[in-house]
Amino acid sequence: MKIDELLFHYFLMLSVPSFILISLYFFYKKLAESSDYWKIRFLRLFQIYVFWVGIQFILYLILGGELPLPLKTIFRSGGPNLPWVSFLAPFPSIFYYLYALIVCTVLAFLFVKLPEKIKLVVLIVVVGATCVYFIIASIDGKTIDTRSMRNWYAYIPVAYYLYRYKDKFIQFRWFFLAGFIIAVVFEYMYGHRMSAFGRLSVFLETLTAVSFCLSGWRSISKPTALLSRYSLGLYALHPLFMGILILCVTLFWGQEAYPPQMLYQGVLLFVVTLALTFLGTWLMSKTRFRMYVM
Repeated sequence: MKIDELLFHYFLMLSVPSFILISLYFFYKKLAESSDYWKIRFLRLFQIYVFWVGIQFILYLILGGELPLPLKTIFRSGGPNLPWVSFLAPFPSIFYYLYALIVCTVLAFLFVKLPEKIKLVVLIVVVGATCVYFIIASIDGKTIDTRSMRNWYAYIPVAYYLYRYKDKFIQFRWFFLAGFIIAVVFEYMYGHRMSAFGRLSVFLETLTAVSFCLSGWRSISKPTALLSRYSLGLYALHPLFMGILILCVTLFWGQEAYPPQMLYQGVLLFVVTLALTFLGTWLMSKTRFRMYVM
């Protein structure tokens, strides 16, 4: 397996599952502190979702997107794919993760209401069924849609037990790591890594990363705190600026200019995208739109 394939299929796939798991963890934590917190959380998530999906639809129409669209595009997909450049595949919306987080938060709120014994049964059944489903899908070469909720159900009870029994959860970190390695070997042997998040390796990788982070970090550095604070804006804006840059490159230098033919061109595209993303996020944080990036 090449290094770039390893990074893409595993480490780059860690961001959304970790975000879902940590978000649910803090939801359980704050809900325990205030029984009315769920109202604040749902309202904020709804506002953020409507804002960014609205931006997605506006860009889609400006770029010549066709109507009508399937109903799932409005909800599950987080908006339509953006037709940046005709000869390239459309840019898919990344805001499906907000829809997934909203659904997971609703289910997490209902999960809290269950008796503790029932919670344990739900944990075993949901996590077990999810793992078996991921394994069977991998063996059959079946692709699980990136935007499918089947990728995320297991994180709901896991996040609860992470909140309730954090120390015990951390003790299983080496078990999670061993399971992740075995799952990677299994996928490599069968040659199936079709799904982005619907893989046993990604699920175990997420548990490994979170458990090791919780066991090793006692304080947060300033750069980490800043990235965490503006993570929503950075994640939301980076594909928009990347799409704009790709569109400009192809308009001025022709279709053959993308993808970059030289390493330095790719690095330059990455650096400029990163700089514009940070600048755009910072500027939005100074306006009334700060809640949509922080």
